[in-house]
Amino acid sequence: MRPTRLTVIAAIAAPILLVGCGSQQDEPETTSAQTSPSQVVSFQPPTDEQKKAVLTALAAIDPALTKAPDTALFHAMSTCDDIRIVKDQATVVSYTADRYRAAGAEVDIAKAGRIVEAIKSAYCTS
Repeated sequence: MRPTRLTVIAAIAAPILLVGCGSQQDEPETTSAQTSPSQVVSFQPPTDEQKKAVLTALAAIDPALTKAPDTALFHAMSTCDDIRIVKDQATVVSYTADRYRAAGAEVDIAKAGRIVEAIKSAYCTS
């Protein structure tokens, strides 16, 4: 059976069209409007004194919270953003619990509440 003209055109056009579709993937993705406030950090970074105060306060609650100091500080910055953006204490505490659990610490809601208060007093005041 001889290939028809339409089959030949389709065979040539398909790869060209597919290559054209792939170029859109090279564009950087923009932040979606549904991004959780806890996924974006825009609060001012802590000073050296604040870093020390945050780590000391977290270690007093549970030394496991500061096993990775850089991660603990990043989470503190995210918590400050949650406080500033979300302002709903229950949601901020829930995000904080999830955040520190993901870092490997055992954190219940009561402990997360203490973490939020420690971060507020040591680092973010708004």
